[in-house]
Amino acid sequence: MDVSIKGLNFERGIERIIQSGEAHQGMLPKDGRLAPSESRAVPRLEQLLHTATLADNLSADVAPRIDERDLLLPDRFHRTLCEVQDALAREVARHPGQEGVFKEAASLLREERELRDLVDAYRNALFKG
Repeated sequence: MDVSIKGLNFERGIERIIQSGEAHQGMLPKDGRLAPSESRAVPRLEQLLHTATLADNLSADVAPRIDERDLLLPDRFHRTLCEVQDALAREVARHPGQEGVFKEAASLLREERELRDLVDAYRNALFKG
């Protein structure tokens, strides 16, 4: 018995279900590096039950606006971090009176970079087992 429902042919039980017509091959995007989403994923139940508080409103107002979502990709962020460190080193030479501020900013960026390198080392150690 040959039964056809919505383009599916049922010939001999569940193991022989095939889709009739042209087989559509799904293609993945060429670039597998998509920018992070602008909003975080919120579970549906939390979305239904959660009411906005003053802390939520303040957090949303204070959160930085990022126009280039690609900046949040790890390799792009690392490259930009290095570029900013170099720019700060140049600014120290151009503004000798305010070198303390630039050196403090450079120190914070260097610490951030070192912490990221440490996280990478730990992650690589975990992958090695």
